[in-house]
Amino acid sequence: MEKHWQKRGFVSLLLLPLSCVFALLAAVRRRLYRTPRANHGRGFFSVYSAPVPVVVIGNITAGGSGKTPLVIAIANLLSQRGYQPGIVCRGYGVSPQPTPLLVTSVTSTGDAGDEPVMIARQTACPVVVHRRRAEAVQHLLANTNTN
Repeated sequence: MEKHWQKRGFVSLLLLPLSCVFALLAAVRRRLYRTPRANHGRGFFSVYSAPVPVVVIGNITAGGSGKTPLVIAIANLLSQRGYQPGIVCRGYGVSPQPTPLLVTSVTSTGDAGDEPVMIARQTACPVVVHRRRAEAVQHLLANTNTN
C-alpha cells in the first residue's frame, strides 16, 4: 500500500471516492472549529489558545516524511538562540495515559513511545505525551520553564 501512496494508478483511482468523502468530512469539521463572526468568537467546538508561540509539525504525509528530525532540529536551534522550547507528542503506539506524561531521557519507551524518548534525549527539552494536545501544552507550561 505504501508504494501506491505517492503515485497515481489503479489503487489511487479506486480510493478516490473515499478520499472525496474524507475531504468533505474534514472541511465540515474545520468549519465547526472556526469562529463565526455572528457568534462573536465562539465556534461549535472549543479551541485552546496557548499563551506562548506554538509551532505545529505534522499532517505532512504518512510516516517517513522527516517530522521527527525536523522537530529535533527546530528545538535545538531555538535552544541555541536562548529560547526554552517544549515539545508535545501524542505517543503513537502506546496505551493512552489518563494524565499527561512528562518524558525524560530515562522514561521507558513502553510508557511514552520511542519517538518522544528519542526527542527528549537529543534535545534536552521537556517533552510531554498525551492524546489531547491542548492538555499536554497546559501541563508543559505549568510544570516546566517552557517559553
